[in-house]
Amino acid sequence: MEYKDYYKTLGVEKTATPGDIKKAFRKLARKFHPDVSKETDASARMAEVNEANAVLLISPRSMIDPLQVSWLILSDDRTHWQVDPGGVIGKQWHGDTVAVAFAFPPLMEPFAHLQTHRLDDVGVRKYLPFHLMRNPSFSALTVAPAAKSCPGFLLDVLSGLGRLNKAIPPRWFYDQEGSKLFEDITRLPQYYPTRCERTILSTYIREIAPLLGHNRVLVEFGAGSATKTSVLLGHALVSEYIAIDISGEFLRESIASLQAQFPHIPMRPVEGDFLRPMELPLTVLQRGGVGFFPGSTLGNLSEAAAVDLLRTFGDSLGPDSTLLLGVDLLKDEAILLPAYDDPQGVTARFNLNLIHRINRELVGDIPVSAFKHEVRWNEGLSRIEMHLRARYDVQFRVADCSFSMREGETIHTENSYKYTVRDIRLLLRAGGWNTTGFWTDPDGYFAVLSAQRVQIDSAQEYGAD
Repeated sequence: MEYKDYYKTLGVEKTATPGDIKKAFRKLARKFHPDVSKETDASARMAEVNEANAVLLISPRSMIDPLQVSWLILSDDRTHWQVDPGGVIGKQWHGDTVAVAFAFPPLMEPFAHLQTHRLDDVGVRKYLPFHLMRNPSFSALTVAPAAKSCPGFLLDVLSGLGRLNKAIPPRWFYDQEGSKLFEDITRLPQYYPTRCERTILSTYIREIAPLLGHNRVLVEFGAGSATKTSVLLGHALVSEYIAIDISGEFLRESIASLQAQFPHIPMRPVEGDFLRPMELPLTVLQRGGVGFFPGSTLGNLSEAAAVDLLRTFGDSLGPDSTLLLGVDLLKDEAILLPAYDDPQGVTARFNLNLIHRINRELVGDIPVSAFKHEVRWNEGLSRIEMHLRARYDVQFRVADCSFSMREGETIHTENSYKYTVRDIRLLLRAGGWNTTGFWTDPDGYFAVLSAQRVQIDSAQEYGAD
């Protein structure tokens, strides 16, 4: 089994902070990025750098030491796999099969002899039957069919269902069906955010466009159908459009339609999770990036997570970047609740589609009829909450792991924070942005803000020699 020292790959110490890791990654990216590098092995080296950066920044550092990360290895003859007993997390794709391992060093010692496990001819439905003491609701080592899903989805679902207060991140709503259902939601009369944001952009685009600069790269985070983007592309003088979304198939359909409207603008659909660090084309740093983050998606995150994401946007877009942000403003509960619990039942189908996706992609047998859509207004935290509430006691399996829920217990699927003007300005400032423009609809339901990244020393930020 190959051992990888990701700290060595990036040239940082084991004590490196996330900031140190980001600086080292950017420095190496400038050296090995295939768009600019003259090194013969640039592509391979860049892949190594990307992997190291992802592991060191994305791994749950409070629980594991990234230095101990090892990949699960499927042998060439497809008959067995192994995991280093000192390893912590691993995954390996093989056709329609994914093997995922969870193991924490303090808990692994009793199982040091369990280094290999022979699969049957099918090779997908067995797991080593020992469990994490911290979370006995799922197995420590699992091999399960992956269908068309990704390891991140499996990890989030298993860990979320294993909690006392069960929760699954809202980004997993957006498979092909979920994305289409959300577009149906945006057309409902009760759902004001999309309608209000379009009104703001259309009304004030001549004020907004000059603030976005000239010949810059427009990067949309969570593009979805990209229906609002046409307003910007029709007025802002951008040199390129990069659309990022977790639902790749839906995104490609959207961009194909948008490209037909603006054939002179190069467009790149990027399938990925913008909540995690990702590498953008060097043209973003060279020409200057304009981030577009509509739909009040920022409101799905806690205050701390929102600040972290805003800082990540700044790192990705570069020192001379601009951000155009849509946020939902605080308003009366009587307006908020119907927007997330429409009488037509579209939002309920959207919420329940998460269960359908788990069953389809993660070999689940969750009875959809056992759950109902529930919406709450949490006044203390100024947020709408969406839950899936168990109608009765229920037991089910996901990826060979058993779970149970009591009647009334919920899976928390989404938060949507609502902001005052002061709150969103302070949040932007904490995330490294200065507000440069503010626009709202006539009713004051929704707001669009422009912001400029706070200037810092470039040598300090980019790790220059």
